[in-house]
Amino acid sequence: MPEEDYDLAGFAVGVCDKKEMITGEQLKAGDVLIGMASTGVHSNGFSLVRKVFEKEMTREGLNTYYDELGKTLGEALLAPTRIYVKALKSIKKAGVTVKACSHITGGGFYENVPRMLKEGTRAVIKKDSYEIPAIFGMLAKKGDVAEEMMYNTFNMGLGMIVAVDPADADKAMEAIRAAGDTPYVIGSIEEGEKELPYVKGRCDGFRRRDKFTGDSGRRRCREDKKCFHRGGRKQQSRRLRAGAGEKPRNPGGLPVPEGL
Repeated sequence: MPEEDYDLAGFAVGVCDKKEMITGEQLKAGDVLIGMASTGVHSNGFSLVRKVFEKEMTREGLNTYYDELGKTLGEALLAPTRIYVKALKSIKKAGVTVKACSHITGGGFYENVPRMLKEGTRAVIKKDSYEIPAIFGMLAKKGDVAEEMMYNTFNMGLGMIVAVDPADADKAMEAIRAAGDTPYVIGSIEEGEKELPYVKGRCDGFRRRDKFTGDSGRRRCREDKKCFHRGGRKQQSRRLRAGAGEKPRNPGGLPVPEGL
């Protein structure tokens, strides 16, 4: 680092009564997963962001307006990180018990969601249950980034995920909206191995890794002859296994999607 520059870092420490801690021990099959919208890439994955947009890292490039973003590239990348304290406090004030929660930061879905699970449970998330911000599609397309790498790096549009009892889902959604955040019911908890096993949704054109060879490349999906990256938008399902502590199954160290 040049002598005239400096790197400023900070942290915060919180105190919580043991009885108020969210441990995930109350999780059970049928609990509802609610995701809260992010404002964009937040503060994670910027090494990859800078690599993908290397040529755009100029005043002119960052000030370029993109219709799909509805703003300039710089505005999209530097959108302030959403903080979810008010939303979580609002849920608690509404009398809803948050059984488990996951802050989707560095490591994306793969590394953060399994941390909220107790043994014997798994998360089932519907990818098409919420809107993925356009900046992520732009990153994937321009950088030719594999889908599993996108979900292993970025929040993909959800900055916080909470698990609540089904009877409390509507009340929790109302509390989140009252705090100024946008909630989505994105899935549920099932019995099974502690993992993030199932992500359903349309083929969105992300680059995919061949589950047999480990090679990546754009190709027609097995279940959809007119998939999104070939011009279609037909719905399809895919199984993503991202087990907590699961050993890597390819040279990149990422779980391989099945059924693609």
